[in-house]
Amino acid sequence: MDNKMNKLVGRRLDSTDTEHRPKDDGENGRIIENMLGIEENNSTGADCVDGEIKSLNTKSTCRTTLFSCEPIRNKDCGYNRMTDIIDAYATFTDGDFKKCNTTFRSGKPNNKGLYLSLERDEERLCIYGINDELVGHWPLEKLWKRFRKKLNKVVLFEHDGSVVSSVTSHSGIVKESVWRMIENGDIVVEFRAKTGKNRGTAFRAYKKSHSKMYKGANND
Repeated sequence: MDNKMNKLVGRRLDSTDTEHRPKDDGENGRIIENMLGIEENNSTGADCVDGEIKSLNTKSTCRTTLFSCEPIRNKDCGYNRMTDIIDAYATFTDGDFKKCNTTFRSGKPNNKGLYLSLERDEERLCIYGINDELVGHWPLEKLWKRFRKKLNKVVLFEHDGSVVSSVTSHSGIVKESVWRMIENGDIVVEFRAKTGKNRGTAFRAYKKSHSKMYKGANND
């Protein structure tokens, strides 16, 4: 790990050069990236040669976004665009304006009827909805490439919202561990869309469970 990263331990989060965005849960991560001299990017790869930068507010109980990846929508059931999913699974409606902000996982359907199913024989991760209708899917090969490219190495900065308290790193992501985390509900998926804008379909997990994806982790 770059010594520059370790030197952030004990430093205050300096937001001077970071644009403030209302309701942005990734702002502290962007502050840390700026302090390291890393430009903000929406790349499918890691943030820098040392890996993907992630930040954890030790006072927060929220999940963090691993990456975003759109599923192949099931056109046979009328899901040609994200707009069709918003219409079918809206979580908020005000006239013509709709939101679809909902989290779902493997196993039990959520309150909108959505759930994940990792189908190894078919080599795909599926999104099912009401009446077990197939909403969309990701080919496992494509999904694994995204996990490996984005998260094969991760550097985690812990802070309390104002001061960096520790820096740890993980490397060597393991495919079977990722699939097991999806099946166990440690990794979930979230639709984050509204009329006129899709923020991306996100894979999310609690920071404390990130290490389970890597070599040497105890996943019992």
